[in-house]
Amino acid sequence: MARLTQKVQSLCRQDEAHWQQTQISGLEVQAMALDQPGRRWIVVRLRIEQRPEAGGKTLWEVPGHRFQARVTNRPRRVDALNVWRQYDGRADVENRNKELVH
Repeated sequence: MARLTQKVQSLCRQDEAHWQQTQISGLEVQAMALDQPGRRWIVVRLRIEQRPEAGGKTLWEVPGHRFQARVTNRPRRVDALNVWRQYDGRADVENRNKELVH
């Protein structure tokens, strides 16, 4: 996990100009190409002040923010926010499956 976090940190640009504003308050996205053709990182920045319930793991410490990252092969015509929405809706599926088994 540490290597993955370092990779995302090195690619992610912290400059405000690189974050795409969304219609969701306190949520901004950034898409970055990967070395593998057809794949990209989707990084989501959540402002804790506006979204105190924001879940997920803290990828690195930036005061007032939490970050989430996804790797996708969804086409570029699917914007980063919609990719995040699609994956976020399935984020807890594995836990529900484990509960059903037990």
